[in-house]
Amino acid sequence: MTATSSGAVPGEPPAPRTVAPGASAPADADAPEADAPDAGAPTAGAPAAGAADRRGVVVLGATGLVGGAVARALRADGVPVLAAGRDQDRLAALAHEGCATTRLGEPALLGQDVARFAATHGVQGVVAAIGGWWIGDRLLDLDPTTWEAMLASHLTAHLDAARTLAPHLPPGAAWVVLNGAASSEPMAHSGPVSVTGAGLHMLVEVLRAEEPPGGTRFHEVVVDHAIAGDDRNLDPAVEVPLDAVVATVLARLPHDAAPGVVHVPARA
Repeated sequence: MTATSSGAVPGEPPAPRTVAPGASAPADADAPEADAPDAGAPTAGAPAAGAADRRGVVVLGATGLVGGAVARALRADGVPVLAAGRDQDRLAALAHEGCATTRLGEPALLGQDVARFAATHGVQGVVAAIGGWWIGDRLLDLDPTTWEAMLASHLTAHLDAARTLAPHLPPGAAWVVLNGAASSEPMAHSGPVSVTGAGLHMLVEVLRAEEPPGGTRFHEVVVDHAIAGDDRNLDPAVEVPLDAVVATVLARLPHDAAPGVVHVPARA
């Protein structure tokens, strides 16, 4: 079975910060960054009941297929976005579309940028589309370096991000994690994705269980089939429309969305 991709491709080189959070996208990559907003500025509060939430959203893995689509959908709806990723060219494209950008892989920098972004726009939630599809050797033949790298990029990166960003989230903020079919189905020659996907599921479960009442709402969106339009898929029998994945993710952000696991249905 071919699984879905749900984030930035592992192994992408770190991308330089393109736009200061909260600043307008420059006409070119050499334009100076705007001054950072005052860290003591008031944070935007939650919307009144029934009102649209226009606080910002942090998208981790925004240079991947799903993360990029989520970031663009939010910007199209007028929601401020801080896009974090590793691909420099894709970050630059998101900056020109109005996203503030930062890079993954440097927790201290990410934390600083999220704090500035939150001070300007508030934060209603985080979307974590970290990791991606991988095909290679069977587990018994896998090089230890590759195994360790996959654990770091597909599992530990999620915990590191939660540790870094949690202090900047208001009560009741959403944390939406993307996962795939490999998390519950063993996939030959994609063993590291299956193992880390299963671990990611339990990571979200434990984070939810440990969170006090009124704290961060941890969600898991599981894409059970190949995403249509992803050129890494190998002859998928069933596909899920990308817009259906995006809609499912966005539906987890509102403050009244119950935390838990949601599966994205396949194309009819």
